[in-house]
Order: sequence, then structure tokens, then C-alpha cells
Amino acid sequence: MHRRRVLRAFGAALGAAGLSGCLSGSGPGGSDASPTATDTTTDPDATTGDPEGMSKPKATGDGTVRPASRQPDPHLPVEVENRDDVTHTVDLTVTRSGTTVHEASYDVAPGVERDVYNLREADPDGIETFTVEVSVGDGTDAVEVETSGCYGQVVASVREDGSLLLTYSIC
Repeated sequence: MHRRRVLRAFGAALGAAGLSGCLSGSGPGGSDASPTATDTTTDPDATTGDPEGMSKPKATGDGTVRPASRQPDPHLPVEVENRDDVTHTVDLTVTRSGTTVHEASYDVAPGVERDVYNLREADPDGIETFTVEVSVGDGTDAVEVETSGCYGQVVASVREDGSLLLTYSIC
């Protein structure tokens, strides 16, 4: 019985470490240095007013610490996947401030997962907001994402029943 508690605690700690990607200083624009404490009274970028602590501090290449939500990161892929057993046409429109930066249709065969666009191709200037709209058959959905360190990829999934599921990751 004691062994199960230890394994459960280890699994929870491992899961929490895996979900703390925003704390990592490695990757594009970061350093491998651990984040350091920041005096929030002198560094206005060190706080976000986030009452639940969702925007974790992240070390920058210049030694300062800022929340990941304030770190520009243009690498944000848009992936389409088809879990149905027939080919579907996925229509993708990406806009910035009402201006279309990408519009295309993709025929996606059963079982296929592939990146079809990346927001870095729009050459964002720092942190910008984009709307990703996807249509499959009669279903349409849209999400707003930012080119910040907290946003990960957008995934447009065609489910087994042909319906659309649009998700994105955020820390």
C-alpha cells in the first residue's frame, strides 16, 4: 500500500514537471539558465496581474525574468488531423487584425496528421494576436492565439464521426 502512494506521488510530481514548460529557459529565445528571483517593484514585466499564477516567470537571454506570456515566440504551428475513415477537406483561414495572412484548403486523408501552417510565416512583430478559423463540412470553429511563449500549436481534428474539434495549447 505504501508503494502505491509513493508511485502516485512520483507520477504527480512528474506530471507537474511536464506541465511546467513555461518555466524552462531553453528553446527559442531562451537560455538554459534557471529563472532567478526578480524584484517586482522595479521590473514591470515580472507581474501580469494573473491571480491564479498561470503566467509563470521565464528567464530571457539577457538575464532578466519575465512571464512566459510576455515572451514573443512566433513559432506556433497549425496542425490538421483526420480521425475519420474518409478524406475530408479542411478550410483554414488565419487573420491578424482583420487582415487575412493565410487562406487555403487541405484534403486530409484518413489517419493523417500534418502541420499545414506556422504563424511565424506571417512575420509577427513581437506578440500579436491571430484568429485561426477552420471549416470542415458544415462545421466551423475559430480560436484566438498569440505569438507568445505560452501558446503552443493549434490542432484542427476531424473526429471519427466527421465533426470538427479545434483546440490549442497554452500554459
